Amino acid sequence: MHEEEFKQPIFGANKLVGVVQALPGSGLIEGLSFTIKFNDGGCGTFLGLFHPLVAYARALNVETVAEPIQAISSTVASGGVGQVAFVD
Repeated sequence: MHEEEFKQPIFGANKLVGVVQALPGSGLIEGLSFTIKFNDGGCGTFLGLFHPLVAYARALNVETVAEPIQAISSTVASGGVGQVAFVD
């Protein structure tokens, strides 16, 4: 994943856009673009989890970040994410 960018248009929903590489042998073209729209809010919570995971994966230069994902999953399951304030 690269070229990810958070966009806050004057009109319309906030969104995260970027480009991902296809898995080798998948038969898909290279450089597939993605968009995640936040029509009902929640981008602050998502970005607060997304950016640290991306930074961690890039620091390790790995494709799978199972350990941090498990830690975040347990935080979400325990309701810990609701105790953090993010400003959208």
